[in-house]
Amino acid sequence: MPLFSVKRPPEPGAPQATRANVGQEGSPSPRRIPHSWVFPGTTFGALRAPPACSSRVMGAPNAPAPHPPSYTMTGLDPRRPLSMRNQAMALLLGALFLPAELFPTALPSSPPGRTWKKGQKPQNPAQEDPARIQAFQAFRTWLKNWKDGLTPLRTNSGPDLETRSQMEQVFSKVAAFGDLQAAKLLFQAATVTPPPMGSQDTLRMEPWYVRLRARRLIAGMDGEAVTTWLSSLLLAKDPDRPQSPVRAALEILSWRPDGARALSRIEKLAYAGRPGTRLTAIHVLGGLGNPKAGATLRRLLKEGRPEIRSAACAALAALLQPYTDQTLPASRRPGKKIPSSLVRSVLDDLGALLLSDRAWQVRAAACDALVHLKTSRAIPYLIKGLAAEEKRRGKKDWCRRVVLGLGRGLRSLTGMDLSMEH
Repeated sequence: MPLFSVKRPPEPGAPQATRANVGQEGSPSPRRIPHSWVFPGTTFGALRAPPACSSRVMGAPNAPAPHPPSYTMTGLDPRRPLSMRNQAMALLLGALFLPAELFPTALPSSPPGRTWKKGQKPQNPAQEDPARIQAFQAFRTWLKNWKDGLTPLRTNSGPDLETRSQMEQVFSKVAAFGDLQAAKLLFQAATVTPPPMGSQDTLRMEPWYVRLRARRLIAGMDGEAVTTWLSSLLLAKDPDRPQSPVRAALEILSWRPDGARALSRIEKLAYAGRPGTRLTAIHVLGGLGNPKAGATLRRLLKEGRPEIRSAACAALAALLQPYTDQTLPASRRPGKKIPSSLVRSVLDDLGALLLSDRAWQVRAAACDALVHLKTSRAIPYLIKGLAAEEKRRGKKDWCRRVVLGLGRGLRSLTGMDLSMEH
């Protein structure tokens, strides 16, 4: 039987129920819908309650029939048939307003033994592991006590080894799960805000050590989800602070083997990021080990700011050193070879900076980069740089630091003392 049906007119000759004989013996007592079930103002006819809701089924077989609705309302005329549109409307309104017990299969229900609030996502069974809950709660408790100054990592006599060991255990238990939720929890410690500079708490709490340990543990987690999440943090708002999420994500990606997946976003930060974040991004480009970053770093050598040029020199040396180091055995060299044209171009760029850059800091960075490559192909550039520094002697841009760096570099590559500084 359908949930709602139309009250059809009585058959000819059959006794009819009126206001006078309703409830009398022998008179028909039509089961009409109660007043609470009527939807006033509608244009469809009177509705009849389903058998599951009748008084006889509900345990009151002798209960009197409800008072019939007034026939003065045109919308409740039982002789007016329902159209297909009104039947569909009746079913829709019934599903919205009737009790949920009438629709055991229509409404979703929670799995047995598990409940959650409306709008809350169902929890992963792995997240309900008692060991996970205990480890996460211990981490939150330790971090709160550390922020309140109750667990300093250093005392007046030196490092507090017991507190450091406790921190390592708490952090390691969270990192052992190795999923995205554990990484996000550790990221709270990777971005902790230090106390005001100059205060005694800065030395006692050592926020840099807490951030470093948390970032190292996140970098050791496997899974593409962690790398994707870290890459998305590079698009966040950057306050240009060491504890900012952008810098933390950059540093962690430089330690991950799949950090090169975020190469394009790191290059964008190296070009157009905040001043401090640009230096961090350039350093990360050198640590990724991806030769594709070489073109970006070469363009940064022409940057107007000397600190950017110096950072690009150091990053190029870190990027190419595994491929150019002639002191490394064959077993420790990368499997893929780098194009020789890239090495030659980098040597030419660094040599040009060593000869003609006006900032002595940039010349010193170019000298250190050439020495760090550990290749005999850098020796001619160092000799030319040493001669150029001798010509600058007595001038404003001459610097003893560059001369000493060139002398030590030539001594380490050739075994001879070619320095002119005595």
